[in-house]
Amino acid sequence: MHGGTPKGSDEYHVTIALFDAKTGERISRADVRARVAEIGMYGEEKELQPMEIAGTETFGNYFPMQGDGPFRIYVTIRLPGRSEAISTRFEHWHR
Repeated sequence: MHGGTPKGSDEYHVTIALFDAKTGERISRADVRARVAEIGMYGEEKELQPMEIAGTETFGNYFPMQGDGPFRIYVTIRLPGRSEAISTRFEHWHR
């Protein structure tokens, strides 16, 4: 998966599952990208690759996250047939 599990202990897997807000159905075709950064830093941007978990499609990739955080995870989603991207942001701390 994504070229294999990274060897470093500071590599974490970011997983995104997409659902249609109106129907609740899983969205399986999308271009999903994420950028993970400590607050105040730019961080690294990567494609979240499609992957199957329990028979459903999700998107994921590994990102370096050194220290406890907080980290901001910026996600951009492009759906087929839509001209505008969907963007959101999450915050994460290691506990």
